Amino acid sequence: MTSPNAITTTPNANAPVQEQIYTDAIPYFDAIISAIHAAQFQVDMEVYIFESNDIGAKVASALLNAAKRGVTVRLMVDGMGIDDQFPTLAQKLINDGVQLRIFRPLPWRVREWRFSRFGLPWLSKLWYLTSSVNRRNHRKMLLIDNHLIWLGSINISQNHFPQAFGGKGWRDTAIKITSTKLTLPREAFEVNWNALKLKHRKALNRRFIHSEYLFNFTRGLRAARSRKLIAQLDHAKQCIWLSNAYFFPDSRLLRRLESAGKRGVDVRLLLPEKSDVFFMPWVASLFYPRLLNAGVLIYAYRPTVLHAKTMIIDDWATIGSSNLNQRSFMQDLEVDYCIQCPENVQQLKSSFELDTQQAEVLNETALRKNKRWQRWLGALALLLFRPWL
Repeated sequence: MTSPNAITTTPNANAPVQEQIYTDAIPYFDAIISAIHAAQFQVDMEVYIFESNDIGAKVASALLNAAKRGVTVRLMVDGMGIDDQFPTLAQKLINDGVQLRIFRPLPWRVREWRFSRFGLPWLSKLWYLTSSVNRRNHRKMLLIDNHLIWLGSINISQNHFPQAFGGKGWRDTAIKITSTKLTLPREAFEVNWNALKLKHRKALNRRFIHSEYLFNFTRGLRAARSRKLIAQLDHAKQCIWLSNAYFFPDSRLLRRLESAGKRGVDVRLLLPEKSDVFFMPWVASLFYPRLLNAGVLIYAYRPTVLHAKTMIIDDWATIGSSNLNQRSFMQDLEVDYCIQCPENVQQLKSSFELDTQQAEVLNETALRKNKRWQRWLGALALLLFRPWL
């Protein structure tokens, strides 16, 4: 766990990239709220879940205060990740100078349509929101001025706090990057905020493909992101350690993990024993026998819900919002970051090893302990809800 101090000064243009990893929600939220209060001219936030509770009120208050100081504040939240009280909070934010948009409001929640980024006629908007209801903005990204960015798997949600602080103690990982080179993340935010047409997005592909920031807002970027992951897995020599909340691999990923295990690479999967989507561990378990036969170690994290999304492949590592499922690969907007500082790759490895010490190592005997009806329901969920997984 870390307790970083908020950075409020603009770094020198030639200063090296600084990274700070968070595995604890309390210092994470303390840091982002402090940074919002210290913002000088720009705050851009997009997040999948924004709850209208204690932490939501605190973040909203910081955004309001920044807007009142003359800072340009923009907030985009996903239509799937808000509660019934959010429209009231949204209107207050807008009234006090915060620019706010809801990414694809759910079509049956008409009250939220007015916050949509698309100014379409009523019937056209209904058709658009209905036809695209399965495509969500799953990114968690905060940009402040031109030198600070936070990203990872932490939403504006009480779930991430320890139980002693009114939360559920979800296990998450996030990172703060201090850098003068945030042009691409800011452009990615602009693409989403302004709903740029696909032809304009394609023009960005070449510069984004080779960035340490892994975005996927075009088909080309999705394909490049998949190729990068497959290449890393194919060339792995020492270790492949993956921590993820929802494990539903496509055939290419599954084959690469099997192949790596068979050629002697230390392949470990850290997955949740219990999930906020109750049947996902049952779905994931359908893939376990093949992986176990290939020598892959599978850990079921026991203390609480594992929600982190990290990858460590030899000396290459990422932190971000992407799950190992079809939604992240094919549908949702995501962002992951390739760690640049070797010492932080080592820190992430140490954190992974600590997590595995709190997990059960699964084997064929452990799998047989699962109730048969859970395996059948996992298979049924995979059959019925594959497009949503």
